[in-house]
Amino acid sequence: ESALVRIWTLHPGDNTLELQAGSQSNDHYPSTPHSLIKHIAREHKPYLTNSLQTDKLLSCQSSPSNFNTGSSPATEIEAILAKGITSFAGYPLMVGSRTMGVLEIFSKIPLTEAEQHTLGIVANEIAMSIERIWAYAVVRASEERIRAIVANALDGIITIYQNGIIESFNPAAESIFGYKAQEILGKNISLLIPEAHQS
Repeated sequence: ESALVRIWTLHPGDNTLELQAGSQSNDHYPSTPHSLIKHIAREHKPYLTNSLQTDKLLSCQSSPSNFNTGSSPATEIEAILAKGITSFAGYPLMVGSRTMGVLEIFSKIPLTEAEQHTLGIVANEIAMSIERIWAYAVVRASEERIRAIVANALDGIITIYQNGIIESFNPAAESIFGYKAQEILGKNISLLIPEAHQS
């Protein structure tokens, strides 16, 4: 039985990890020690244990400076164990050599090898999805910057499709030609060219 599943993403600029999504039962579970998540992201390797009570790595994360939470690490671990959780699996979300984040799972029963293998496949799919979302966000940001530049340009800028239909018409072009963008978009560029110059 999976008690808690969460996805953390890694911000490329400052290498901070941010919780993006989670699925859990009605009981409240304390946050995972950030040092353990950072360890997985830094080492680029899954970390699996079916013995949280005696896990050496989890125990060595017990200095307060390693946690970005309001409670002490010992209290966090004790609270997790008190919920009957015995197993933990953490997977780096990797695309090539890039770390996109970490997938973590807490379970009340031991995770079998087959389940661990399946979770590894799921982690790969999540990583690729995050990369696509980030790539789309970059493209959108670039498009918005270009639109802002065009909108504020002092020169008239008109873009057209291959068939001559007007695609965009910036404010400077509106002033030059006397048409509002909503009047001219979708019309043929020949509308703006004097008949004497049309071939």
